[in-house]
Amino acid sequence: MTSHKGRIIQKWPNQLELLRRRVRRYLRRQAPAVLQPVPEGIRVHVGAGQNILAGYENVDAYDNDHRPQDFQTPVTKFVRAELLDTVYEPESVAEIRCHHLFEHVSMLDVDRMLQGWNRVMKTGGLVWIEVPDFEGCSRQILRLRSEDDKEIYYRHIFGCQTGPGEVHKNGLTATRLIHLLARYGFETKLAYVRWSAYASNPLNMCYPKNLPLPDLHVQAIKTGPPDDGLSTAPYTPIHYRKVYPNPEFSQMPMGKA
Repeated sequence: MTSHKGRIIQKWPNQLELLRRRVRRYLRRQAPAVLQPVPEGIRVHVGAGQNILAGYENVDAYDNDHRPQDFQTPVTKFVRAELLDTVYEPESVAEIRCHHLFEHVSMLDVDRMLQGWNRVMKTGGLVWIEVPDFEGCSRQILRLRSEDDKEIYYRHIFGCQTGPGEVHKNGLTATRLIHLLARYGFETKLAYVRWSAYASNPLNMCYPKNLPLPDLHVQAIKTGPPDDGLSTAPYTPIHYRKVYPNPEFSQMPMGKA
């Protein structure tokens, strides 16, 4: 607080700083929940692309013959996230980590993916997901007046669309993702939104340097099998995909463990 001509003036933090404070408080409260030991087993980083993580089996759906020049990857093991159970044995995986991968899976194929993840994961295994926060981007689009200022948030929602696999097919909020994971046998232990700055990249439609964008982080553990009612629910993509399987699955190269 400062005084000006006998008056007390309160300097209020901006909305981004308030969000950061809430996230820090939430993380401090939740820390014991996410520090529980993960069982021994394979740790898989799905949709690795150029982001290679030490200690993980880094896999991706697209080899370099199917990627734009600026998106070439050192990954040598190729399998779609929806088909992990065709590569890994049941209950052999201790952790699945995916940063900006989940939104690339269509709403119709999320069922196939999460069924497979549940199948290959050990009970108590960790799923760590990072996606663009659809709610945060939408709020910015509704708040801003300039269409030019809104454009980067549209791009964060829908992807750069510059090559195969660079299209976002799904929108996730914390509430939606937590609910979805719960139906497939995963209990969320931590969920928060972090505003992250992205480096400018011509292929990514020139992210404005240091402009923070909202990303949703969720960590969940496998607690049991998927809900029995998933296959009999009145509205479900399961039956549709049985009749119309995704043609991309048969067109992409599949690796083996």
